[in-house]
Amino acid sequence: MAAKHIASVTKNTRERVVVSLVQRSGQSMIDVRIYDRTGGQEFPSRNGFTLEPSLLQELRAAMDEAIAEAAREGLLP
Repeated sequence: MAAKHIASVTKNTRERVVVSLVQRSGQSMIDVRIYDRTGGQEFPSRNGFTLEPSLLQELRAAMDEAIAEAAREGLLP
């Protein structure tokens, strides 16, 4: 199975964070990776991580905590 793009977030003018569903050793995994735009083309970098889908709820909870803390610190509108 080819990687299935799920979502992306622009990080800066050269990079974006891409979330994909991929196959690793016959298992479906979630891949979160920095893609670099160089010379008009985009390539996945070595920066990122892959995790089992069963960990997504835990990751979401961690991100919710990060959002709440950033809001408390006045870092979010």
